[in-house]
Amino acid sequence: MLMVSFTPSRLQQLLDLLRAGNVDGAIENGLMDYVATPEDSRLDAPVLEAQRRLQAAWQARDRYHAFRERLETRGKQRRLPPGAVTIGERQPRMGGGFCATTALPPDIAEILARAKAKASRSGSK
Repeated sequence: MLMVSFTPSRLQQLLDLLRAGNVDGAIENGLMDYVATPEDSRLDAPVLEAQRRLQAAWQARDRYHAFRERLETRGKQRRLPPGAVTIGERQPRMGGGFCATTALPPDIAEILARAKAKASRSGSK
């Protein structure tokens, strides 16, 4: 943590910003850099409480992002079988429109590729 000296007027400015509900302004003015001192003990309780709440909110946000990443990773692992081949992001659907991304097992993808190659050879005759 960076040690920054806070004059009584600077501490009062932080308190005024917090009382006005301007947490962003308080952060910009060094809210998280403030370290309690014995001289400021009567004024610093609201500042320390704001620091504690903000730190808890940031930690909760970090936990949420980690949770979302785990869910996304698990979802990807469940959707794709081992060795699966992904075919495009959006595949055309017969009759128009698009269907969602599909994944085929390797053996099926190979059969499909051979069938497509055979169809293109017979269609060009």
